[in-house]
Amino acid sequence: MPTAPRGKIASTFRRYGSLLLASSLILAGCAYYNTFYNARQFYKKGEEQRLRRRTDNPTQAEIESYQKAAEKAGKVIQNYPKSRYVDDAIVLMGKAFFWQGQLGSAQRKFEELLTYFPDSELAPEARLWLARCLIAQNEFGDAEATLNELLAGKNVPGRIRDEAHFYLGELQYARGRFREAMEAYRRAADRIDEAQLKMQCYLRLGDCASREKEHALAAESYRRAARLSQEPERRFEALRNCGIALRELGRYNEAIRTFEQILRDGSMTRFWPDAKYEIAAAAYAKGEIDYAARWLRNILQDHPRTDAAAHAHFLMGQIYLQRYADYKTAKEHFDQVRTASARAEVVPEAISLSQDLDQLLKLRELVAQQESQLARGRAGIVQVGERRRHLEGELWWVPDTTLSRRDSLIIFARMDTLVRRGVDVDSAAWTLIRQDTLLYWIFPPDSMVNVYLRWSRDDSVWAAVQRIHRELEQMTAAERRALAAARAASQQRQQQAIVEAATPENVARNKLKLGELFLFRFEKPDTALAYYLDIVQKYPNTSVAPQALYSVAYILQTVRHDTAMADSVLAKLVTRYPDSPQAQQARRELGLLAEPTGPDGARSMYLRAESLLWDEKNPRAAMDTLAELVARYPDNELAPKAIYAIGWICENVLNANRKAAEIYQMLVEKYPDTPYAKRVRPLVEEFKHAQEQAKRAEEMSRLGPAPVSPPPAAQAVTSAVPDTADAHPSASSSTPAEAGSLVVELPDELPEPIGGVEAVQANLEIPPQAQNAVLPGTVIVQVLVDAHGAVRDVKFATPLRNEALEFAAMSAIRNTRWKPGTYQNKPVSAWTEIALDFLKARR
Repeated sequence: MPTAPRGKIASTFRRYGSLLLASSLILAGCAYYNTFYNARQFYKKGEEQRLRRRTDNPTQAEIESYQKAAEKAGKVIQNYPKSRYVDDAIVLMGKAFFWQGQLGSAQRKFEELLTYFPDSELAPEARLWLARCLIAQNEFGDAEATLNELLAGKNVPGRIRDEAHFYLGELQYARGRFREAMEAYRRAADRIDEAQLKMQCYLRLGDCASREKEHALAAESYRRAARLSQEPERRFEALRNCGIALRELGRYNEAIRTFEQILRDGSMTRFWPDAKYEIAAAAYAKGEIDYAARWLRNILQDHPRTDAAAHAHFLMGQIYLQRYADYKTAKEHFDQVRTASARAEVVPEAISLSQDLDQLLKLRELVAQQESQLARGRAGIVQVGERRRHLEGELWWVPDTTLSRRDSLIIFARMDTLVRRGVDVDSAAWTLIRQDTLLYWIFPPDSMVNVYLRWSRDDSVWAAVQRIHRELEQMTAAERRALAAARAASQQRQQQAIVEAATPENVARNKLKLGELFLFRFEKPDTALAYYLDIVQKYPNTSVAPQALYSVAYILQTVRHDTAMADSVLAKLVTRYPDSPQAQQARRELGLLAEPTGPDGARSMYLRAESLLWDEKNPRAAMDTLAELVARYPDNELAPKAIYAIGWICENVLNANRKAAEIYQMLVEKYPDTPYAKRVRPLVEEFKHAQEQAKRAEEMSRLGPAPVSPPPAAQAVTSAVPDTADAHPSASSSTPAEAGSLVVELPDELPEPIGGVEAVQANLEIPPQAQNAVLPGTVIVQVLVDAHGAVRDVKFATPLRNEALEFAAMSAIRNTRWKPGTYQNKPVSAWTEIALDFLKARR
């Protein structure tokens, strides 16, 4: 066989060997480039998915794209460690880890590139991403050092440098230092030219300004961000936040026009429900309730299963709750929130409000039925809530009012079934009652047993019972399961009902619950006050009356800021219910309780005085003990409190107002810097002024004939301290000035309300419990105004005979600012008269 010459083979190898070597090198280069290309494609896909999502949490598809990108980049690093794409692969792998939330792995990749490829052109980018990893891990010190090192470096691309300035702001934002972050974002926005990064600076600047309540700066920042944004999502975010900031500024029309820009942009159609809701919210804040409601109904009709619909139902519920007091409709809207969108952020609050409204509606119905029974002299059982209804074949169904023959037969058929199983008749009756407690009140066990025994001897009745047995036996298994499910639902509804006896104690307790709901849950203090006053007036002997009276003082103090009236109510609480826990708290707030400080002797004496006053009902012995405490321990911190307590007893227990004023004056002179002296100083100054007036009046009487005393309604009367013998919030409980009070001549100018009587009339509102009362028309009211412009007493020249209306008038007077009367160009305490028209009062 012929063979090729050796020289020819060598020549052929030389001719094609170099070509084969070059081809293999090219194929290897293509292999790692293709791998890196695939890594970049997966990363790009993950970026697109990340930018499309509207939540902060990554989707599963997004995570999978980043995972594949990291895997492909890892193959480049592992299989082609000397290739030109290794540093690119390391950075891409670190970014993929970052977006997956694997911050530690990402940080190690960026540090790896900076360690092994410090001269790479990707080093500045790696340093920037390293800082982002450190910020995300709350390592703020290292992050700040990394960013400053990056900005101090040379040959840093402009884009990277701009982002470094931006992330200095992000660093301060993550720290919660919003002022510093605002300055960083401002500097970054001023120097950055690239539109999208500049837009991000303005968005963050707006966020920081909103948190710092600088809504004007926030609105302008968001407006600039909206102009720069190229993505519909970002533009919507900027416009919505701009409108919200304008709404916070009270510029409602501008806010609505801003939200309308979203509705005119076809690229943001998926955000239209949210824009409509923001328009409704701005209109609601402006007070245009009907306009807001039209937008909300439009959302509910056109976008029923969206987050915007959930918020629309919630706001509609608030409108019916706060504006119209339509609690049933409000509850219906709150119930629809979760149906519209279970993931809406308002769902938990809507559920809570719905439950509270359900309790409110049941309590109101329960109270109405209980009071109706009490008014008729009956004290039976009352039930409210959803009652169980008749289901065919339901053995332990109980009708709502009367027992029909058919329903009774069902009950006795069930009893007979138990008796057949060996259960005695009495136990069978109690078994049925345990299954349905309401049966006890409609068909007591003794009656049930007697009727069962009587009917068991009646052939016609017994035949009907046997027929019911046969009907039940013929039921299919499916029917039995359906009956069991219906019975379970019926039992659940029965547990939600409220069953309670009609007694004054229960009525008062339920009204207290209603007051707490209105005050603390629904922010309706006036309605709560009406319920508390109703308890005090109608049910003063119940165990919750002290709590109701304390709640009255709480509203006067914290909501109406009427300290004087609140103190009067607390004093009334102490005297009327001295042994209640609320009275103990009232003493503490009035400064009548000893604190656990000072020598044991002083504290023991103070506690002994308390016992004498409250337990033994011996105020004079208590005063003697307190006076002995002051004499023995004049430098003890309990001494000024003891003097104050003596004056308080004179004023509120013994009704000795003049003596109380003298004791208060001694307290101010002896212990001027104590809180007790500060509390009584205005009264002491008033007392001194009254003494000076009395002295001048006496001197004038020596020089000429005594002035004729004007009638009591026009006299200028002032007492050393207010007469709080019956410090009830109702004005009808006020008593005339005691014999020791000082009467002075008519002032040169009578006190008058600032703004005239119209200002008082504007504050006059008919309370809920007097809505159906016969209104008296014009009423003459006498008002005592002290030298400081404070209302000290109110009397009615025209009897009202309605405590709720009296309290409404008294509140209107006290909620109005007054100009005191004057005598010889000095303010004095004086009486005046005004006329109030209840027919013009607000409802």
